[in-house]
Amino acid sequence: PDELVEPTSDSIWATFERCTQSATVPAHWEVEQSVTQRAPLGSATYLLRLTGLPTADALTMGMDVMEVGTAFRLFTVSEEQSELVLSTGVVADNAAAAVPEFRQVWAPFDVDPVGEVFVVWQISNFHHHRGGPRKAPSIGAFDELSHTRKMQRRAEFFVFGLLTIMGLYQLLTFSLHHAF
Repeated sequence: PDELVEPTSDSIWATFERCTQSATVPAHWEVEQSVTQRAPLGSATYLLRLTGLPTADALTMGMDVMEVGTAFRLFTVSEEQSELVLSTGVVADNAAAAVPEFRQVWAPFDVDPVGEVFVVWQISNFHHHRGGPRKAPSIGAFDELSHTRKMQRRAEFFVFGLLTIMGLYQLLTFSLHHAF
């Protein structure tokens, strides 16, 4: 906690070797026990190891992070390089530089030949009373994630349309009722 580890191969592997903690995702950061009960603000870096994934030739994998009201960056890391996969807002280790953003993002990522991926997830929260990842990222076939998101969007527009029609009906009924 309170450390943004850069996803370069040297720093992340050194941190991974000395890491003795594990964290539950999704979960909220704990509130400090103090007189003021300060909200859990700060930054953190999570290292996720994904195994048993289909290789790059078989299927394009993707990652989907639902609406998270904080800033985060999500990288895939290998021995040779790190690659930014998803990002929202501006991740920083202080409140002045951090900028939260509320939106859903999804993107494809590459899987190594043995079906394993290391993911570095940097999160900073200085603007919301509950810090930490609120939802775990969804991982699966990129086409399926995209299709799921499109279906969710269609359902949202359908509900919006129904509510709009009901509102117009109520306004029409009210105006006709009070016209006489």
